[in-house]
Amino acid sequence: MPTSPSPPLPNAPSGVRYALTVPQSVLFAELSLDGNRRWSFAEAMQIDYEPSFVAIDNGAMSWNCDDDPDFSRALLATESPVLALTRFLHAMSATARNLEYVSRAYPPPSNRRPAVAADLKEDLQFYWRTYKLHMTNLFTFWNAEYILSAALTEALTKYGKHDEIRNGLARFFKPAQDNYFALERRQLRRLVSRFSALTTRDSSVTQEALREHSNLFGFLLAPFNLGSPPSTDDVLRRASELTDGDAELTSPSMGRDTFDDLPPDVRPLALCAEQFAFWKSERLDVMSLADSRAQPMFEEAADRLRVTLDQLFTMTSTEILASIDLGDLQVPTTVLAERAAGYCLALVDGEIAFYQPTSRQITDRGKVLAAGETLEGIGASPGQANGPARVLFGPEESHSLQRGEVLVTTMTRPEMGAALDHAAAFVTDEGGLMCHAAIIAREMRKPCVIGTGTATRHLATGDRLAVNGDSGKVVVLGASQS
Repeated sequence: MPTSPSPPLPNAPSGVRYALTVPQSVLFAELSLDGNRRWSFAEAMQIDYEPSFVAIDNGAMSWNCDDDPDFSRALLATESPVLALTRFLHAMSATARNLEYVSRAYPPPSNRRPAVAADLKEDLQFYWRTYKLHMTNLFTFWNAEYILSAALTEALTKYGKHDEIRNGLARFFKPAQDNYFALERRQLRRLVSRFSALTTRDSSVTQEALREHSNLFGFLLAPFNLGSPPSTDDVLRRASELTDGDAELTSPSMGRDTFDDLPPDVRPLALCAEQFAFWKSERLDVMSLADSRAQPMFEEAADRLRVTLDQLFTMTSTEILASIDLGDLQVPTTVLAERAAGYCLALVDGEIAFYQPTSRQITDRGKVLAAGETLEGIGASPGQANGPARVLFGPEESHSLQRGEVLVTTMTRPEMGAALDHAAAFVTDEGGLMCHAAIIAREMRKPCVIGTGTATRHLATGDRLAVNGDSGKVVVLGASQS
C-alpha cells in the first residue's frame, strides 16, 4: 500500500512555544489532537474555541501554553474570572468522571460476538469519543492556569499582599484533596507497615497484597498506551526503599488552608487554585487509568488485525477503525515501524496530519556552571536541601538516581516514581506553579525550583547543589569532576 512522504512541519504562529516532552503513543497523540477541535470544546465546555497550532514531535509538545487570547475570550466571555474558571473546573471534573465510568463499564472480550467486528468497533468508538471530550483540558489547562495566576496576582496586589506574590503563590497551589499519586504512596506505606508484622515477605498474604497494589495503581507508571504495569517484584522493591527514613506523606486535604485572612473577593480565587492543583495531575492520571481498563479491548483489536499491541498503538483511531471494518490492516507495517522510531503529528488550522519528525536532543549543553555560580527559577515548594545533582532526561533513567541526590530534569512525570521518592529536591527546566514537580514536591514536602529554563544544560550530574525552594535559587557548591 503506497504512502506519500510526510511534509515538513509549518512554522509555528506567534505565541506557540515548546512546553514539555512526554513519551506517548501515536494513538494517544491523535486522540488528544482530535479532542482539541472545535466540536469537542462546544460539547464539553460550551465554548467556541480551537487551538490554531499544536505539535507533538517525538513526544515534544508545542502550543500556545501561556496567554492565548482566543481561549481567554472564549472562556471569559461576559463572566468574571472566578465564574469562568469554576465552569472550567466543573467541565473538567465531568469529563474525567465520565471517562472513569465508561472505561469501567466495558464488557470483557468474551461478552462480544467474536464473528461480529461491528461490536468491537462500536465499543471503541464510544470509548474514544468519551476520551476525546476529556482531552479538551489537556492543553488549555495551562491557559486557564495563566488566567488564574494573573487574576490572583492582581487581587493580591490590590490588597498589598506582596509577600504571597514573592513566594510564587505557593500557598494557594496545594491540592484540595488526595490525588492518585498521594493515594498510591499512602497505600504503599500501609503495605510496608503490614510487611513489618509478617515473618517473611514471601508469604502468600504479602504476595497477594503486592498484586492488588500493582493492579490498583500500576496505571500510574504506564501512561498513554505505553509500557507495562509494575510487577510484584517492582512494588516490593519500592516498598523496601520507602522504609529507609522517607518523611511521612501526609494528606494534603487534612488541615487545609481556610484562607480566612484573605479579603472576601480573593478567597474564591484561592479556593479555585486548590482545585486546579488537584486536577493538574488527576486529569492525566484518569486518562492512564482508563487506558489500563481498556487494555483488553486494545488486545482484542490487535489480535483481530494480527499486529502486536505496540504496533496497534502506532496507528490512529481512524486507521484502527477502518482496519477492523475492512477486516485487514490498512497501514503498511513498514509505516508502523517508522512511526515507532519517531513521528510528528500536529493540529494545524483545523487539520490533523503527520509531518516529518525532528529531534530535540541537546547537542550543546551550554556553559556548565562553576562553583559559586547561581541558577535562578521559581520557588515552587519551600525549604532548603543540599546534595549532588543527578541530571535525567526521561523516566527510563530514574533508577540511576540515588537517595539524597537532587533531581535535575526538564519536567517531572509520575513514571519517575523511584527518583521522586529518593530525591532530596527537584529542579526543572520547565513548568509553572501548578506543574507536576511543584505539586508533588509540596505533597512530599521537598524543596523545588521550577522554570529555570536551562538547568539540564548548565548543571552536570555530580555537581554539589544548594537548592532553595523559597527564593528559587540553585547554587553550585562544587562542580563535578567529570
